[in-house]
Amino acid sequence: MRSLLPLFIFLSILFSSCGEKESEDIRIKHTSPQIEKTTPPETKTETQTKEPKNTSSETNEKPSGILKPSSAGDHVGESATVKGYVADVHITKKVAFLNFDKKYPKNTFTGVIFARSFSVFDNIEQYEGKTISITGEISTYKGKPQIILENEDQIKVSE
Repeated sequence: MRSLLPLFIFLSILFSSCGEKESEDIRIKHTSPQIEKTTPPETKTETQTKEPKNTSSETNEKPSGILKPSSAGDHVGESATVKGYVADVHITKKVAFLNFDKKYPKNTFTGVIFARSFSVFDNIEQYEGKTISITGEISTYKGKPQIILENEDQIKVSE
């Protein structure tokens, strides 16, 4: 009988502790949804209102609708115009690269023309050393932003 007494005490403590933890969990669960219901909508509204006003780099670029090559990576998936200096034009049998700001591999942005579109462009090499604007959907390849060019209307040479 004495050997059962410690077992009984142990089980009583074990089960009584479990009950208290469950009630604490329930109290926490009951208060959390009330906080979530009131706080996040106000926070989301404030954030949505403030974000466009506080993003100074976008404010500088968006009014004209033209992005710098160095900031194009922040707009992946968007259709945009990127304006910059073409430091290097590299043409292979399969693809031509218009490397912006610096020569490859230190370029910040690339205009890409695949061989299937070569015939559409008069002289791809003419863009080297010039400031141009290219328009299209910004994507990335190996971590660098790019626009794939399929027709000459996507390129405008700055004067």
